[in-house]
Amino acid sequence: QTFIPVLSTMLLLWVGGSDVALENRGPKLFELDFVQKLGTWSYSIYLWHWPLLFLAVRAFQPSAKSPEELKLTIAVPVVILSVVLAAATYRWVENPLRNAPSLKVSARKSLALGLGLSILVAGAATVAYANPNNRTSSKPINDLSNLKSAKISNPDWVSTLIADTAPKLTSTDGIVLTPGEIKSARSDFPRTYSNGCHTSSPDPALPKGCVFGSSQSGRLIGLFGNSHANQYFEGVLAAAKENDAKALSLTRSGCSVADVDFVLGAKAWDVCNKWRKNAVTAIIKAQPAVLFVASTLKTSIIDPKTGSVAATSARGKELYLAGFKSMVANFTKAGIKVVVIRDNPFFDANALDCLSARTATACTQPIVPFLTPAQFSSGAVSGIKNAVGVDLTETYCTNKVCPAVRDGHVVWRDEHHLTSTYATLLSPIFSGIIKHELSLNKQ
Repeated sequence: QTFIPVLSTMLLLWVGGSDVALENRGPKLFELDFVQKLGTWSYSIYLWHWPLLFLAVRAFQPSAKSPEELKLTIAVPVVILSVVLAAATYRWVENPLRNAPSLKVSARKSLALGLGLSILVAGAATVAYANPNNRTSSKPINDLSNLKSAKISNPDWVSTLIADTAPKLTSTDGIVLTPGEIKSARSDFPRTYSNGCHTSSPDPALPKGCVFGSSQSGRLIGLFGNSHANQYFEGVLAAAKENDAKALSLTRSGCSVADVDFVLGAKAWDVCNKWRKNAVTAIIKAQPAVLFVASTLKTSIIDPKTGSVAATSARGKELYLAGFKSMVANFTKAGIKVVVIRDNPFFDANALDCLSARTATACTQPIVPFLTPAQFSSGAVSGIKNAVGVDLTETYCTNKVCPAVRDGHVVWRDEHHLTSTYATLLSPIFSGIIKHELSLNKQ
């Protein structure tokens, strides 16, 4: 990103250099009056354009993460407006102050004015930072007037478990978050990110030391999948400890775990495909009593019939579903009880970006169409012995909407991951699932 503007500046300097200019090889563009004025106003444009673009994000495209994502139909008029305002302030504010006789003859007055303006700006920024209510909108980010319901299905014992132990919506969940709380939520990851057990390494080898809990426990609980599995790590670990067990975590960023050959770009995604096979082998060898699996539907898959990428999305879904069922069956045939967690929604807006400008209530998002059908995760294991599908959707959403804050805690750290703090609140549910599955072993 930096290379292009630096190179452009170097070319402009070269074209405008004395040797080129003397030989009349340089373009006449820089001699135009408007271009000269743009150079004169450049610093004022620099000061105006960025805050205007941020205001445009909030006013016209709240789903954008930053001004870089603004549509051109919004960004271009805003930039033109910044040029107009820059020209106006240069003429009627900047130049009059710079050329004021009383300031020109007195260094003390010039310094006093500069210092005073700096203190005024710093003070205003401090007040705004400390009082987010002053800049917080209650205008909803989404139209919730025509909501559709998502189909959510669980075994009766899971529904009871969720009803009894899931975090509840409270009257204070419409709160305004402070900048510090939002910053904390953005970095609210499980410990597996810092210790390397959740990997994105170009090496398909499995990380070492990814068994957590008491070394004296002979029981093991496993967690397997991509980052949508890893987000539950702290909750699963707490539940494992409560059931006198250790926890094995094997997860990889972006790497779904169906038994297929995924494609990244135009080539087979060898790192993901090899890592997954290594992980499956390691899990079967470790023999966890219960294995939690969560993964994301991906359709860029090599079709074994053609040897190339699946020709259609429908074919990709068909291959993924078959491969996912095959992966689960491999574990169950090895005597491992598998609990497949339904994949969570993948929104088109970042809840934390919304919370930085709106009340929590205004950041509620609809669940449809962002929730992937259960048939590609929890619903895929119906009929597979020793496997159960669990839909945790109602632990962080209703069947219609997904709040940004629940039970006083921020739910989402980005468009599609729970904060680790919130996932930890789900530990009683994971514990209840473990207890249920272990009790079946005794029957």
